[in-house]
Amino acid sequence: MGPGSTLESVGVFFMEKINIYKPKPLPREIAEQCIQSLSHRLGQLEIDQCHDKLLWPTYLNEKSKIKLYLIYYRECIRLYEKGQPNE
Repeated sequence: MGPGSTLESVGVFFMEKINIYKPKPLPREIAEQCIQSLSHRLGQLEIDQCHDKLLWPTYLNEKSKIKLYLIYYRECIRLYEKGQPNE
């Protein structure tokens, strides 16, 4: 795979579009709760798509947003555990 071929490698460019900027260190417990909530939302989105409650472009857009937030919170955990601020 080349550069820009994964969601994580291009995620930074799209994070600005949904008002996610630089991750900040966040305690694991808080970030895990956010990740759990987002995972639940992703599951509900899949269910809604299966029942034709969403148009395909809307589904893809929302799914991408949720995945970017998941990347964001994982990075927050990583920064917290390393003890480094992201400036």
